[in-house]
Amino acid sequence: MKITLSPQRRDDLVTYERSNDSLMVNGELFDLSLVEEGDILPRNAIQSEFFAGDVTRVSGKLELTLILPNPANYSPLQAFPAPIIVTKNGLVELPKPLADTTKESVDEQY
Repeated sequence: MKITLSPQRRDDLVTYERSNDSLMVNGELFDLSLVEEGDILPRNAIQSEFFAGDVTRVSGKLELTLILPNPANYSPLQAFPAPIIVTKNGLVELPKPLADTTKESVDEQY
């Protein structure tokens, strides 16, 4: 599975978990196994705000674009994410934000 990430500045969180040709998005399962070689599942047919583009299958592998919510302290890896090739089932590792120093700075004032 090849995932292209589309960064958006937003404060919500998302988890993606692969299970063969299915993707769990924040606990909601999307079965993509019916997408065959060369097929295109249009974005507007997918009832999730976290899909940012069509789903297709190229050379036997699913290719999709997903939203990557970026917090205020987003990192360069979140702002300009590289595509992710997911070969195993389980949680998809997403780029992490920079350390949040806001709380430390407030605590240091007291």
